[in-house]
Amino acid sequence: FPDGLLGALCDIFRRFDVDADGALSEEELQAFARACNGGDEFDADELAQLQTYFDTTDAGALTCKGFLSMYHTQTSARSPVRAS
Repeated sequence: FPDGLLGALCDIFRRFDVDADGALSEEELQAFARACNGGDEFDADELAQLQTYFDTTDAGALTCKGFLSMYHTQTSARSPVRAS
């Protein structure tokens, strides 16, 4: 990540890490989802995928490393539209 982007993503992570324990609990993740998805939360399957594919604590909370990986995966999955 470019430095500016990395700093911005880390700031976003810290904003939603309300208890400042270095990981986003399910409640904190849902607050993030609501803020970014027009009020919609992650469903149970999406939460399970986050815990399966991204770095989490033993309790299943998403770490900052996992948060950054999630962002990278989401943005990489969106291929840019190219003009013909």
